[in-house]
Amino acid sequence: MYPDSESLNAMLVTLESPAFKAMVGTPFVGETGELSLGGMYAVYILVWAAIIVGIMNVFLVVRHTRQDEERGRIELIRSLPVGRLSNLSSSITAAVILNLLISLVIGFGLAAVGERDMASVSGGLLFGGIMGAFGIFMAGISAVFCQLCKNPGVAMSLSFGTLTLLYMLFATGSMRDSQIILNISILGLLQHAKPYAGNHYWLPVIATVLASCGLILTAFLLCKSRDMGEGLIPARPGKKDASPRLKSPEQLAWRLLKTPFVVWMCIIPMLGAAYGLIMGDMETLINSNDMFKQISGGDPMRMASFFLLIMAICAGIPVLQFMLKVRTQEKRGYSENLLSRSVSRYAQMRGYFIIAVVSAILMPLMNAVGFWGGSHAVMEEPIRFTNWLLACSVYIPAILVLLGVAAVLNGFLPKFTSWAWWYLGFSFVILYLGQIMNLPQWLGKLSPFGHVPMLPHVEQIGEMQFEIGGVVETIPLFGEATYTFTSGDITALIIMTILSIIMFVLGFMGFRKRDSQS
Repeated sequence: MYPDSESLNAMLVTLESPAFKAMVGTPFVGETGELSLGGMYAVYILVWAAIIVGIMNVFLVVRHTRQDEERGRIELIRSLPVGRLSNLSSSITAAVILNLLISLVIGFGLAAVGERDMASVSGGLLFGGIMGAFGIFMAGISAVFCQLCKNPGVAMSLSFGTLTLLYMLFATGSMRDSQIILNISILGLLQHAKPYAGNHYWLPVIATVLASCGLILTAFLLCKSRDMGEGLIPARPGKKDASPRLKSPEQLAWRLLKTPFVVWMCIIPMLGAAYGLIMGDMETLINSNDMFKQISGGDPMRMASFFLLIMAICAGIPVLQFMLKVRTQEKRGYSENLLSRSVSRYAQMRGYFIIAVVSAILMPLMNAVGFWGGSHAVMEEPIRFTNWLLACSVYIPAILVLLGVAAVLNGFLPKFTSWAWWYLGFSFVILYLGQIMNLPQWLGKLSPFGHVPMLPHVEQIGEMQFEIGGVVETIPLFGEATYTFTSGDITALIIMTILSIIMFVLGFMGFRKRDSQS
């Protein structure tokens, strides 16, 4: 992809733009001021890989501490001759061992498969050390929140909120070149290690590990000061008499899903804005990257339509989360309390279904808001909001089909509802890698997203040849971007909408007739 230093230095201009600095940080250049292949790899994925490792640690610590405590598992362990800190210490130990293994696997793995300067063991180990250090830091953050909060959902939300805040500080510090803000964000501090650009800056990693030790020690002290099943921050007492509206299954579903719904309504436009900010440097990005050239054919608007496809698939995540919440409630035995009253099976599922349908409509619209806001800030001639709205809303039928698959699985195969997540992952892999690996088009048609017209639509109208240094180069010529549908596009959208309605009906029928299963 980057065969020589000239192509890497061309990409360096793109990486130094404010939009890319906000997304990935400041590029890692060596003492010569040039960008190496390893530095390119590191700056591209370091921050986002660290965030993924951080998310993994949040789930690990909350799942094996506060969540096990809520479900009564810790009480069984405490009945044995163990100490008060045994569960927390074992969870932290598991997190530390896991992060150390991740660091070693990444470090030696990069050295084994890397090319040119990426074959450096010291560079790979430094990159892996950054991943492990940030993972342990997020494990410490989660451990502290698990002692403060009684509810595991609140502890997890605060942990993810802290992670989001760290990234926002990192993006702000990168755009303003503020070292103070970058160091506070931890992500910016770890970027000072500059893997593959010297390989001797271990001090940020050591500082992060020391901060993690302080958080873990704080968690142990807090754990000794609280009762089992309680948090140090007292839970807010509820009302003496519940609202009459809370007696309906729909209101109960909204009460359970209100917080994640609001969170996703904020996350989706933020991600869309991050992609929209790239629109100002889209041509430079395409010209400096062969993979992006292959995806877009050299046209910026084609690349924009590909980003819209990726974000549409991401919009399916909260839709599945809300729809499958009814299955989660069923497995935990909470549904029995609801069904002991005069509540039908239809009503039990209806609340979650309504919220999922509303999300399937609103999330693509919030995508449009994000793309428009980000692109409007950087483009001299910004794309109209109505065009963004149309390009995002065409994916609503595909998301509804995905929702229909979840409803059918929940109605007839409740133990296999995870297949809906696999289907979403399949759609992402096929449609993303299909553009890169030239996979057969029929594979993409197995996903509902593969039947959606990608807008804006740009047609190639010809080619132009020119000679540089005796080498003849051919570049494609494209027409203007359009936002129109063909009769085949409209038919596909109508068929997907009808198919989703049929699956909704089948899902409700199956859910009503089957027994409640744990």
